[in-house]
Amino acid sequence: MEAQKKKRRYSEEYIQFGFTVIIKNGAEVPQCVICAKVLSPAAMKPNLLQRHLHGCHQDLKGKDMDYFKRRETMLNYSKLDHSGSFHQSNKAAVLASYVVALKIAQQKKPHSIGETLVMPCTKEIVRISCNDKKVTQIYLVKLNDPKRITCLAYIVDIFSRLNILNKSLQGADAVVTNAVDKLKSFQMKLELWETKVKKGNFEMFEALADRQDISDQMVNLIVDHLASLQSEMKRYFPDVSEETLKLIRDPFHTDVGSVNDEIQEEFIDFVNDSSASDLFEKESLVRFWCKI
Repeated sequence: MEAQKKKRRYSEEYIQFGFTVIIKNGAEVPQCVICAKVLSPAAMKPNLLQRHLHGCHQDLKGKDMDYFKRRETMLNYSKLDHSGSFHQSNKAAVLASYVVALKIAQQKKPHSIGETLVMPCTKEIVRISCNDKKVTQIYLVKLNDPKRITCLAYIVDIFSRLNILNKSLQGADAVVTNAVDKLKSFQMKLELWETKVKKGNFEMFEALADRQDISDQMVNLIVDHLASLQSEMKRYFPDVSEETLKLIRDPFHTDVGSVNDEIQEEFIDFVNDSSASDLFEKESLVRFWCKI
């Protein structure tokens, strides 16, 4: 008879590698608190968990356990299932509470308005239009969680900033040089915001700045998120060399020595082409390169 494979158990020490534990198909499996990736039960080994951390999140190798515990809290906070911090007996109720909390945050209203105004009005609407039995389902919706609303206020603010950046990178006249400038500017802003949040300054986040109940734990979560955004920005948008940017912005004043050897002779012909030079003087940067 084939011996049963030994089930590997999660150890609280594994959080130092950035892993928490969830139950999947009746078995404990490790879940990364950074990217939320779930590994197989066989990966419940320190060396394999560490391999994931070093391979996928190399910039976080030096972080202490407190950092990963905060990320674990953030991960649990975002879950809507039974493993989440805000699990309710009815998933629809959880979703409804998030939707209403988001609306409250967007309107920059105090979180207490959920219980003092929104909930009573909702109960009366359901009672009148449906029946008393339906009202009991409304009690499952929790609107008095200030932490949830504070978190959503931050999400509203940061996504608003990201949307502005996204729109600025689009359009018929968008060029890579301008995009690089805007991305660098946004990365510097992320660093600035992280520094300000650490000092308790939230003035750059409109909805969040109106909150009066921002705990130290929430500050740490926001700081961690801003740091993660910086890492992701650098990963998705690698640095473009200054030589390349200069070549795009003003090829006629670019040193031929900064151009790749394979195209240096072609480049010399190009910069000495008077028609190309005249076109560069007359047209916008986008139109110039489109016509060349």
